[in-house]
Amino acid sequence: MDLKFRNDTPNHILIQSKVDGTKLIFDIYGSLNERKVALDGPFQYDQKANGSMKAYFIRKIYQGGLLAKEERFDSNYGAPAPLERNPLE
Repeated sequence: MDLKFRNDTPNHILIQSKVDGTKLIFDIYGSLNERKVALDGPFQYDQKANGSMKAYFIRKIYQGGLLAKEERFDSNYGAPAPLERNPLE
């Protein structure tokens, strides 16, 4: 709901979204440049019995085949809301 990102390229980008079953998929299109981006993760940790957990992924940006930048993105997930019981059960 509060995802934000910045287009740090000199050109426009196109974002298309679609739903495939229970997955929300975003396709992002832009102009080719010399950068290559790789993602490692997600890595889950600190998972609690109530379903809350933390996770992170690492973004690596390569320029001319060399690692130019590495960033870690952390997320905190609260416990999911309890499921309502079916009164007919």
